[in-house]
Amino acid sequence: MSMPYEASGRTAQKSRTRQALVQAARDLLGQGETPQVEDAARAAGISRTTAYRYFPNQRSLLLAVHPEISPPACSPRTRPPRCPNASTCS
Repeated sequence: MSMPYEASGRTAQKSRTRQALVQAARDLLGQGETPQVEDAARAAGISRTTAYRYFPNQRSLLLAVHPEISPPACSPRTRPPRCPNASTCS
């Protein structure tokens, strides 16, 4: 059984790197962007390759940024139903 990348050696540095990526993604979201892993890496000053070790895709990055969102809620198949009468919906 393999060990997760972040759990092996130099864990304090890996924790700082992960937090830098999460904070960069939060900052980008605050600017109205939906960041890809590459965007967060660029903003954090971290290589793309390193960023993908922590977050293999955009979904995993966004889940780290907003942990209160459950993984099923991020699925493109799970969208809220459309309101049939937009003027009465809040």
